[in-house]
Amino acid sequence: MAVGDWQSHLPFHNINSLTTDGAQVIAGTFGGVLYFNPADNSVTRLSTVNGLSGVNVAQVHYNTTEKLLIIGYNDFGIDIYNENSVSTFSDIKNSNIQGQKRLNKIFSKDSLTYLCGTFGVLVIDIVSKVVLENYSLTDGSTALEAYDIALTDRHIFVATDKGIYQANKNNPNLFDAKEWTLHDMEQNILPGPVTGFANNGSKFYAIKDNSILWFDGFEWNIHYPLNEADKINKITIKEDLLYITALVEGTGKVIILKNKTLLEEFTYYQMQRPNDLVFLNKAVFVGDLWNGINKIENTTISNFQPNGPRKQDNYALTVDKNNTLWVAGGSAPGNFGSNISYSDAGVYTYDNISWKNQSKYTLGQDQFVDIISVAVNPLNGKAFLGTYIYGVFEINTDGSIIQLNENNSGLQKSLGNEIGVVDMDFDSQNNLWMSNIKTEKPIKVLTNEGEWHSFKPNFNPSTLTVTKIIASKFYNHIWMVYDRQGILVYNYGNDISVTSDDQYVFLNNQVGSGNLPDSRVISLAEDKDGIVWVGTNAGIGLFYCPFELFTENGCDATIPIVDIDGNPNPLLESDVINCITIDNGNRKWVGTNNGAWLLSDDGNDALLNFTTQNSPLPSNRIVDIAVNENSGDVFLGTGNGIMSYRSDASRGQNSFNDVVVFPNPVEPGYDGSVNIKNLVDGSNVKITDVSGNLVFDTQSLGGQVVWNQKDYTGRTVSSGVYLIFATNNDGSQAYEGKLMLIR
Repeated sequence: MAVGDWQSHLPFHNINSLTTDGAQVIAGTFGGVLYFNPADNSVTRLSTVNGLSGVNVAQVHYNTTEKLLIIGYNDFGIDIYNENSVSTFSDIKNSNIQGQKRLNKIFSKDSLTYLCGTFGVLVIDIVSKVVLENYSLTDGSTALEAYDIALTDRHIFVATDKGIYQANKNNPNLFDAKEWTLHDMEQNILPGPVTGFANNGSKFYAIKDNSILWFDGFEWNIHYPLNEADKINKITIKEDLLYITALVEGTGKVIILKNKTLLEEFTYYQMQRPNDLVFLNKAVFVGDLWNGINKIENTTISNFQPNGPRKQDNYALTVDKNNTLWVAGGSAPGNFGSNISYSDAGVYTYDNISWKNQSKYTLGQDQFVDIISVAVNPLNGKAFLGTYIYGVFEINTDGSIIQLNENNSGLQKSLGNEIGVVDMDFDSQNNLWMSNIKTEKPIKVLTNEGEWHSFKPNFNPSTLTVTKIIASKFYNHIWMVYDRQGILVYNYGNDISVTSDDQYVFLNNQVGSGNLPDSRVISLAEDKDGIVWVGTNAGIGLFYCPFELFTENGCDATIPIVDIDGNPNPLLESDVINCITIDNGNRKWVGTNNGAWLLSDDGNDALLNFTTQNSPLPSNRIVDIAVNENSGDVFLGTGNGIMSYRSDASRGQNSFNDVVVFPNPVEPGYDGSVNIKNLVDGSNVKITDVSGNLVFDTQSLGGQVVWNQKDYTGRTVSSGVYLIFATNNDGSQAYEGKLMLIR
């Protein structure tokens, strides 16, 4: 990845829809579109990084006439992919369609494409991107949802939530609901939801409730019934065989019928929720809602799951000292109440090559649910995973796991009988501080020596819910957010075990008592200068003087003024600040409900702003942000999954021994940036030509400099050899290098 590049980290194994272009299996997934080549098991992913307009692809269909892939979303957005580029057809999405939106089927006949959904049926010329017709079916009073469509020589059939409707294919007035006839007892079928068709010209089947019906041209007959609790997802005809994907008594199955005779039945431990199927070569490919693509060839079943996080859910992100990203995939109820989700998402880790997922199923731990906080010991790599109800799970580097609860630790149960640990942080002495919510002593610490201590503030807050906690790396201070009340700062003195010198101060939105922008505090971060940044429901406050908190002077927050497009305003005053993360350049990555911001080190300048409109972000709601200090990758956890952005700041080194300049040489046609990495933190860097004329002068962001190949006047430099000089802040270390540019 180059600086400025994006990478998708969305799940691609939950298959909603399948199609084929004759060479590859194409899947619509939550993360986007997955191309799977069964010849070599290779994959290609299409996501918002590649230009898709959204996530959670509901339907995919390959139009063999136009050789176009049609990609549909439940918000009625349509993307069209031609193997070179993505174009978007947004007329339907932007139209005034009211009520619930759902896209159920995309079907093509020659150059026409039919969309079935809560809007009925739309007929589209996919090349010119024009809606030609709208079949708005009704039962006389209510608009009907269309699930599928079938065309015969003379007729069109539409499967709806009220039954099967039929019309003459050549009728010029199909937009008129009165021109459609409902199949009823005259066709031997009761009105009710019909969710799918299979039609090959000579045989015509339908899914109604838990049965498959067959149409003989005059009436419907029960062809293959299942049990009342069973669910049929898809039926497809190949030659004289009918293929069925179904959930039978809780087990995923592919059933093959010849006429009414059960020919074969396939089950597989990775085929738990079979959703769709296609045929390619001599194999059947089954898309599973949970487990990727299953291939059935003869009597052999094999499974392919693209690597990625188990789910799109994320609550907390952190990067450990080994540059591994940890993602807590659980959730906490609104206002940290009692509406517990028992999320089984678990925890996902990313080592910059592949993802590993750990859940209650892989660990054999039934209480490994609602993982909402994570902290990794910087000395030994042990990971601590906090849950909303079952305490903390400690995962050792050898994979062994220990559950910490009220019986083997200092953690306590709340009045609701939960052991909630919603946030954790290591201090500079490697003590782990925890917020054990809704307990009499919500402040817990596990010392580096393995001792537990609990603390009760010397005041009575109106809530015992501590939602956020950070341990200062500069002072013996612990900052804690009390839900919708403000911040408690705890000074534990020189010895954690001695409480006689403990001090507490509570900060709220009153002048002289904190001056927070809002008492509803959501996020906290301490930057590389010891300044504490506070994110609230109404912007950001900065504590420049935390060293005076426990003196007579006290310390109030300062509300920074930021210049956005020439307009100075209080920093993000109208935004909910969900998270604040510091990068190697001491800049601030800020996550809001309206996108992500990169602010200068002092917060006075907005350097970048990412939203779904100007970036591949799948959602504007930024849940959490973590920075890989080694690579400069910024991981943004959103309401629809995780994306990463390669920033221009990376970890500074202790020496210039491993400086890397790339690309070098710069080849003709390359107009990207030149990166200089592994510099000493905050290096002074100059680039000159061979005659010594200064071309570029800057200070590294952490250990990295990015040069856009332009001189200080903004002109692109010419071919030649350029010299790179770098020194550390006090001039005691220096580096000299060369760079070749070829135009």
